[in-house]
Amino acid sequence: MPSGPKGYQNAPLAAIYATGLKRTQETEAPIARDLNLALRSYPPQPETAVSDWAAELVARHEGQQVLIVGHSGAMSDPYS
Repeated sequence: MPSGPKGYQNAPLAAIYATGLKRTQETEAPIARDLNLALRSYPPQPETAVSDWAAELVARHEGQQVLIVGHSGAMSDPYS
């Protein structure tokens, strides 16, 4: 994703996901608004469920760029 203030505006994002915590929702909201994307929430995942959730997300957005807004412990084993 492009860096710098509002560098995301040139990123071809298909979706933005964030946990339901206020802090992540506040981070996600202006980006989603600027890009005219819906706010999407995901529940924090226990380590054993991260790969299942990530695989589902990859399948849902195959070939697209997606931004995941999280916090410490929400996804302790990122899927790449």
